[in-house]
This record gives sequence, C-alpha cells and structure tokens, in this order.
Amino acid sequence: MSVSAQVRAVARERSHCTTPSSSAPQASIAVVALPQSNLYLQGRMARQSGGAVPRGITPSQELSDAGVLVAAGADNSRDPCNPMGRADPFETAALLVSAGHLEPAAAYTAVGRTDDARTQLT
Repeated sequence: MSVSAQVRAVARERSHCTTPSSSAPQASIAVVALPQSNLYLQGRMARQSGGAVPRGITPSQELSDAGVLVAAGADNSRDPCNPMGRADPFETAALLVSAGHLEPAAAYTAVGRTDDARTQLT
C-alpha cells in the first residue's frame, strides 16, 4: 500500500498519523505535530477503562530522519481537548523537547516552519 493510501486509511479510521513510513518522503507528505492535543487525546479513555494512561505523540524525529517535512503547532486552544492551551509556539517547542525528545534547535525549527508545511499540504 502506498504511503498516501496509508495516510488516507489512517485519516478515515482516526484522523491522526502516528506511524512513520520509509516511503513517506517520496509521497511528498508533510506532517504537522500537535503535541498538546496528542498528549491529551491519546490517553483520554484509559482512565475510564481502569488502564494505564498512554501518552502518544507524533514521532517527529523519526519522520524527520526519514525525510518528511515536520512542522508543529497547537490547535484546540482553550476547548475541551486542550483547556489550558494558549497556542504558544514556545510551549509547543518545549513539549517537543520534553515529550518528543527532540533537540531544542529541531523543536524551534518545527514550530517555525508552518509556511513550508502549508505549501506542501495544499
């Protein structure tokens, strides 16, 4: 299955791409990581089922290493999915460092490249 078909399948299923693919660069795919929302949404149902709370986040470094353009931002600011959200790029970069294990320079690059990602996503 091609990467674009994989992304469409994932989008239909759950609207989030969390698994990098080695063929992603050939498909000209850009990924926008949303760490605040990811950290909240990935574990929201676990407490109700009594299980451990997983903390999923976009594998930004792996995607970048594979040649995928990775940008980062914040959505759902001050709504039920991110009630403390401020759409602050420095907060997003800090989460990419602390939860996503990116180097600070890579995190700042990710939050600063929204125009590159928009161009590729349109």
